[in-house]
Order: sequence, then C-alpha cells, then structure tokens
Amino acid sequence: MSLLSFILVMLTALLFAGAGVFYVQRTHKKNFENRQIRRDLAHRMSGQRLPKMLQALGIGLSTYLYKAPLKQVDQVIKNCENCEATDKCDEKLKIPELNPEDIDFCPSRDALAQYSRSRRVRN
Repeated sequence: MSLLSFILVMLTALLFAGAGVFYVQRTHKKNFENRQIRRDLAHRMSGQRLPKMLQALGIGLSTYLYKAPLKQVDQVIKNCENCEATDKCDEKLKIPELNPEDIDFCPSRDALAQYSRSRRVRN
C-alpha cells in the first residue's frame, strides 16, 4: 500500500468517525430536549383530572408520556384544560375501571383509547 492510499484511508476513517460523533451528539441533545418536554407536560398534567382518567383507563402515566407522540399528549392536555364536561368527568372518575366507550363525552377519548386496558386485552 502506498503512502497516498494510507493517507486517503485514514482521512476517510476520520471523516466517518467525525460524522458518528456528530450523529451521537445530535441524537443525545434531541433525546434530552424531548425528556424535558415530557417533564413539562407531566407538570402541566398534575393539577388536572387527566392522570386519574389515565389510571381509570388502565394507562400508566409515564408509559403514556413516553409512548404517545408529544403533539398528541399536548393536545390531550389542552383538551382537558378546556373541557366543559367536568361534571360528567368527575362522575365517571368515581368508577375505578373505565373503558373508552364509557367516556363518550371526552374530546380525548380516541387518543386515549389506543393505549387503554381494553385495547390491550382485545389484541
């Protein structure tokens, strides 16, 4: 192998190593930002009925926060914040186990149904 080939191979290897380091750093930064967004969403949820609704539907709070897309979680929280059916919600939350069919009044029913206990049992 000539010196020129060796230098070319080494430069190519350095280029790939640099690209790998860049990719890992970018991925780490994005994951950190998403974790922070999830923490903020969990904090926004804390004073609402949503955690109780998730529990009644058989959905773990942390499981939901990490499985559902962030935009969907944000929309569900907004729906809960702006909900006008709080009396119906309070009545239903007295029942320890709910199915998505039980909460027809909830604007987030379809979004939550895909993670519910009844969906997992059927599949």
